[in-house]
Amino acid sequence: MIIPLRFPDGRLDYSRLGEWFALCDACSVRTLLSDVDNWLVSRTTRGRVYCPGCARRAAERLLAEVFPAGPRHARPGGGVRIAVAWLRKALRGRAYRPRHGR
Repeated sequence: MIIPLRFPDGRLDYSRLGEWFALCDACSVRTLLSDVDNWLVSRTTRGRVYCPGCARRAAERLLAEVFPAGPRHARPGGGVRIAVAWLRKALRGRAYRPRHGR
């Protein structure tokens, strides 16, 4: 969630945009909007905002659903299991790089 600063009359204060807060929708961690480079922020106004840790966990959970690696679902040779392990390793080693911003 983005928490904007407002003028006393209730209008949004865009002159202090860097001082607005971003609040993670999953764990309630907050940061200044100017420090949100590695956060996952939706492009829509009704979208959700995730800190790097929650974004990584959500991505791992989605990958595990798409590429089930259990013994029942494994292909001969374990190709799916290798793909999931590689993707999890890549997600742990790197912070999320947003498409917006710098």
